[in-house]
Amino acid sequence: MGGMAKRMAEQGEASGKAKITVDKDGNIVKVEIEGKASGKMRDRDVNLTITKTVEFKNIGSTKVEIPEEAKKAL
Repeated sequence: MGGMAKRMAEQGEASGKAKITVDKDGNIVKVEIEGKASGKMRDRDVNLTITKTVEFKNIGSTKVEIPEEAKKAL
């Protein structure tokens, strides 16, 4: 959470949860994170929910090529 949410959490309530999705091979393909905070800001009640989602695609498709000079050093 950002600075505003952190200040609210210090003065009020805060919670969070995460959900991780895996494919049939056990690879993490999606991560969802949700943070909630409630409190007062400038004498007003404020409720804040922040959700971030990250998806991983084309897992296993990266090709690594090691230069010959590097192979010799190994």
